[in-house]
Amino acid sequence: MAGEGEVLPLLAVSHTERHCCLARGWRTYHGLLLEHPLLTKSVTASLMAATGEFVGSYLKKSGPGTPRERARRLGAFAVFGLVVNGPAFHFWYAFLEQLAQRWSKLTGGHHIILFKVIVDRLLMTPPYLVLTLVGLRWLQDFKLLLALQACALVYKSALLLNWKLWTVAQVINFNFVPLEYRVLFGNLVAAVWCAILSLLG
Repeated sequence: MAGEGEVLPLLAVSHTERHCCLARGWRTYHGLLLEHPLLTKSVTASLMAATGEFVGSYLKKSGPGTPRERARRLGAFAVFGLVVNGPAFHFWYAFLEQLAQRWSKLTGGHHIILFKVIVDRLLMTPPYLVLTLVGLRWLQDFKLLLALQACALVYKSALLLNWKLWTVAQVINFNFVPLEYRVLFGNLVAAVWCAILSLLG
């Protein structure tokens, strides 16, 4: 019994330490987000995109076979997240918020979330998906024609999948997530989305 009594405090301390580590990590991230919002969101986007590609490649047993090809794909997702995804959505969410405020003045505050979702899904998504598919492919070998051809092959199925996954995610994002954390939430969803893109090839 004495042994059991000694274990419980250790477990309690371990749980407390884990909680403190998570709290410190969150405070650090929040501080970086306030001081360097664009850089913090971009680095987070890069890490999440690379994570999604890694998971997708693992699930796709018939994916690129050589270590060099896998490294190129991983690098493409990481670079695209850093240079394109992070900055793009940092500015897009701020712009969308301004549009929503104007819409609110015109309509008396009605259907703001619906407005954001429709604008995001119908105006932003179709062209941005082209940029994503072409950009990710181009970053692997810098051959634009091949990138455009690869985009054409998967665009329709990718767009339908995007609307299914991201519409629900954006309803949650616009309803419950503060503006400064929307890119972070999007990055978490993007890890799943990047895994899907990896599976699509």
